[in-house]
Amino acid sequence: MTSKRSKTEVSIEKGKFEEIKVELEKLLRDQTEAEKQLNLEFIQKKKPILHKREQIAKSIPKFWYTVFDNSGSFSFTDYDTAILEKLESIDVDETENNTTIVLTFATNDYLKNKVITISSIGDEPPKITGLEYQSGKEPVEEEGGRKKNVKKGNQSNFFFSLNEEDQVSEILETITSQIWPDAIELYEGDDASDGSEGEENEEDEAEEDE
Repeated sequence: MTSKRSKTEVSIEKGKFEEIKVELEKLLRDQTEAEKQLNLEFIQKKKPILHKREQIAKSIPKFWYTVFDNSGSFSFTDYDTAILEKLESIDVDETENNTTIVLTFATNDYLKNKVITISSIGDEPPKITGLEYQSGKEPVEEEGGRKKNVKKGNQSNFFFSLNEEDQVSEILETITSQIWPDAIELYEGDDASDGSEGEENEEDEAEEDE
């Protein structure tokens, strides 16, 4: 017959649980910090590779516009398209607490400056510098963008959204987590889908011949 444990004994056991919880929490913090440092290490290792990618991308017309367009994360109006087709390069610099995105454009009829910078420091809202428009070329919100498969936010106008703080946060997050790292895959998106459609058509024709 099992004797009832005293309140003192139960209290001691619960105290041991607390010790284990403290140990596990410390281990989790150590793991999070190690993962953060590993991620930063690989960001640095990827830089020269991404630099080579950027040099190749500069020779391809509308490369970055195509990447943005194929991502399905934004809704574009004709106004957006006219400017983003002039986007020549993107550079993303990430450190432990800071993220800086540099968008470089060719000379165009809309923007005063060739370089627009989106930066985020810690938990502060992102800031945009260099975003100035030519006289009479400011963005106007339009109802519904050209693309319908918008995955994030509800941007009816990409550049109009740069004036909205919450939208800028989403844009920064999308560029750093999707547009920048997956640029080649997104650029080739149309080619890949065209290839698969071509294969399906060939299969259909073969079945008809039989």
